[in-house]
Amino acid sequence: MDSSPTTPAAPRSELAARTAQQIILAQLGLAALASPDLPALLDAAVIAVAQGLAVDYAEVLELLPGGDALLLRAGVGWAPGLVGVATVGTGPESPAGYILRARQPVIVTDLPTETRFRGTSLLQEHGIISGLSVLIHSRDRPYGVLSAHTTQRRDFSQDDVSFLQAVANLLALAIEREQAETARRAQEVAEAANAAKNDFLSRMSHELRTPLNVILGFGQILERTGLTPDQQESLQHILRTGQHLLALINEILDLARIEAGRISISPEPVPIGELIRECLDLIRPIAAQARVTLQTDIPPAGDDHVLADYQRLKQVMLNLLANAVKYNHAGGSVFVSCEAGPLRVRILVGDTGAGIAPEQMGRLFTPFERLGAEHHGVEGTGLGLALAKGLVEAMGGQVGARSTVGQGSTFWVELARVAGPVPLLGPAGPAPTIPATASKPARTVLYVEDNLSNLRLIEAILRPYPTIKLLTAMQGALGLQLAQAHQPDLILLDVHLPDMTGAEVLQALRAGAETAAIPVVVISADATAGQIARLLAAGAQIYLTKPLIVREFLGVLERILYAGLP
Repeated sequence: MDSSPTTPAAPRSELAARTAQQIILAQLGLAALASPDLPALLDAAVIAVAQGLAVDYAEVLELLPGGDALLLRAGVGWAPGLVGVATVGTGPESPAGYILRARQPVIVTDLPTETRFRGTSLLQEHGIISGLSVLIHSRDRPYGVLSAHTTQRRDFSQDDVSFLQAVANLLALAIEREQAETARRAQEVAEAANAAKNDFLSRMSHELRTPLNVILGFGQILERTGLTPDQQESLQHILRTGQHLLALINEILDLARIEAGRISISPEPVPIGELIRECLDLIRPIAAQARVTLQTDIPPAGDDHVLADYQRLKQVMLNLLANAVKYNHAGGSVFVSCEAGPLRVRILVGDTGAGIAPEQMGRLFTPFERLGAEHHGVEGTGLGLALAKGLVEAMGGQVGARSTVGQGSTFWVELARVAGPVPLLGPAGPAPTIPATASKPARTVLYVEDNLSNLRLIEAILRPYPTIKLLTAMQGALGLQLAQAHQPDLILLDVHLPDMTGAEVLQALRAGAETAAIPVVVISADATAGQIARLLAAGAQIYLTKPLIVREFLGVLERILYAGLP
């Protein structure tokens, strides 16, 4: 046995390391959505790998058309002049060739003593000792290999493999998008581009939301335990960061849906006074912390109604109010007012901030445009106003702004005026929890999910409830076998499985005489409206999106497993 010393990874806590990796993944995913520039994305990806895994070298090897060589397409750490020029063979003696044939991640702990293949001259000349490589898939054939290397011996973990594979998956999605776009231009078929974009949105949503499901899910579980004040403060940092990343992902996906004409809007008469009061209540703590005063002359029970989607209009107003506070100054104020005409209503949000220069006003609603605020320590992404404009226009309205440097800015939303009032349902009460007592009858739940972290999350959530027996399957076919054999009271189903899709599993369940009546709840990071509608129409009772809200999930289980029981 080789007893040579092994150099450990950087001495940082596992939680901090994994959280940093998820942030890097989210940033890379946002970059992939924001720009079609594949070379720039490959360069960003190898930098992200080097940072996320704390390695000396990282590279993308692109499989050339002939299939007998791979080109060093992008890299970090390599000698000058090699990137874009150096090639390696694809024979079984090379690490990259081995990966292309094995089609699974490969970990090398000590390259000089490796028996599966020999190190290439490129690796040997740079003193590579340990490494980790994964395949970058594409639609027709492998695109290439993504690798990370160190010059000291290191034992890479399964978490390191998951991170590198997630980066490769993001690259694969971007590569597929570029390939689909090239095919569309060549064939002048717009339908092919739309299909590729829809698929890209669905899978990108899944890739970005899945890791957040684990972070936020376990965070919510920890929140229900007895933590010390210091631990509770640290946990809140994790949860706030996760929620911030989730908000960014949702904004990006909403923008993409608007551009594709696929945003879901449910117009109804919305009482302006009630909506503004709710938004002000939500923003008030943020304004108090910034020492900004909130004011309005809109009566809470006023008669003015607009035709809009309540939740989408609330999203727009919260964004405008948050900006008015963020770009204000201590001691400043924000004023919300309303101008009602016979056919239209204009809602205005004014602030006493620094104002916007006239030459910058034309760029206000451009995605990712921050007008220089990024240089002054003000957090943001430049997505909020672009999303607000898209949502308001999707509701048949208009949005605009006026500003005076040194005095402040006023943003307005104008929508169609409609008759009212129309009574709205009040907010739902808190989701129930399942009593953790033996008085409840025993129930069996089957969870079909290929991600081990997600399986462990559900196991942790259900651990306090001894009357619920959890069965798990990491493949769709095995899930169908367990469903027939055990007749569970509920099936939790993921959409993306290694051997078959969640839709195919659901179709097989509904077609089987023994499983047709078993309730199915889909749990997926794919939050696209089309996917949700398809699976609900195919027979799923409920579709829950990741990251899970634990109380909501427990409420669903209570309703399905113990409906009608005291």
